Amino acid sequence: MKYLLLLSLVCIVCSVSSQSFDVDTLLWSGPTSKRINLVILGDGYQEEELDDFSKDADDFMNSLFDVSPFREYQSYFNVVIVKVPSNESGASHPGTASDVTEPLTPIKGVDNIFGSRFDAFDIHRLLVAENTSLVNSVLAINFPSFDQVLVLANSPYYGGSGGQIPLSSTHEDAAEIAIHEIGHSFAALRDEYYPGDVFALEAANMTKENQSSTIKWKNWLQDNGVGVYKHCCSGDASSWYRPHENCKMRFLGVPFCAVCQEAIVETIHDLVSPVEAYQPFNIDPLEEQDTFSFNIDVIAPSPNTIKIEWMLNGQAVDKNVSSLALAHTDLPAGANQVIVNVQDTSHMLRVDNHQSIHFIEVEWQINSITTSIDKIKERMIDINLYPNPTTEIIDVDLGEGFDEDFSMSLFDERGRAIMKKNVAARFKKSQLSLSDLPSGTYVLKFQLGKRLIASRTFVKI
Repeated sequence: MKYLLLLSLVCIVCSVSSQSFDVDTLLWSGPTSKRINLVILGDGYQEEELDDFSKDADDFMNSLFDVSPFREYQSYFNVVIVKVPSNESGASHPGTASDVTEPLTPIKGVDNIFGSRFDAFDIHRLLVAENTSLVNSVLAINFPSFDQVLVLANSPYYGGSGGQIPLSSTHEDAAEIAIHEIGHSFAALRDEYYPGDVFALEAANMTKENQSSTIKWKNWLQDNGVGVYKHCCSGDASSWYRPHENCKMRFLGVPFCAVCQEAIVETIHDLVSPVEAYQPFNIDPLEEQDTFSFNIDVIAPSPNTIKIEWMLNGQAVDKNVSSLALAHTDLPAGANQVIVNVQDTSHMLRVDNHQSIHFIEVEWQINSITTSIDKIKERMIDINLYPNPTTEIIDVDLGEGFDEDFSMSLFDERGRAIMKKNVAARFKKSQLSLSDLPSGTYVLKFQLGKRLIASRTFVKI
């Protein structure tokens, strides 16, 4: 009998995993390839309850985009729901948790599609989806271009979890639970209450470093309530520190702290380029005309913090405009280079404190004699510089956007040039030795040819 039951269950799972379900759009900001695609699934909603699921998902979405920094970057997201019915309503509660006197809620097993249940890892409110492979299969069939998933379990009891597949119940605090769990899954944030030794890890908002000069959120110290706060008073907890006393990663109903906001914005930038389109976008002879036009379409946060800079042959010619018009007389005879540089200057980012610098450029190579565009290149430039502060060596790790030879120049805090190093494009990793330099603040500048593309401040201790 157990064999027949298992075989039946396998057949049901196989059927569901290959099945298409209704997909509804809650928010559509642009093409899937140019946006972060959030997919919401429901578990424990019967066929006749799928309208309730749609409303629960819509309520969560509205709550998410009412919270910084998701509010400012809403235009970077698409949100869709996939309506997958369950045989029974709710989430299972086996009553096995050891952290409370069970039962806190009725003990029951529920025939839901993704296996949502409480009491995971002996924690009563830890709500997980046991059938993660089915979640992934449904996503692959119904919305394969997803970037982030959230499962809403149709249960009125408090519970949720983060990880690869975050879950939230539909408790009255469900939206707050879900946003907290998205913080874990989307930006790899840790709990700012002490989560237990097994869950204590180095992260953007959790560290064992407690020195104000070297802690990873040093640029935020003494601002917006950011400090160096010990998690607890004894045991392993006493060796871990958090940046804030009142962050959404610790309490519901409060904002993300500045450190967590920065981590979320950094994740958004890692996933989505602020450049949505540009023109001209192919290599063609330019039409005979008095001026040549170049355009850039960006995905603007609200308020718009995108900085645009146009350059002709390495010299800045305009900024913070979406188009550039050049006359024939603006182009010297022969080869010319038009570059537009796009960077986010949000106050939620403090660049000197980043492990990485990233921005995007589009380059057009123009022959003014033949009036043709000979080459178009789009590149995301990433520069990872670490450790900061440092004692003897700075490591430089370059992203794939660097495909030309470049140079690094080191300056002291008075602007005096100390050293210069030329690096071939094929070397993505490099080092600078600082052993002979005194302690102090330095600036490292990166150049392509004569053009400055980035600079970074660091401290030698």
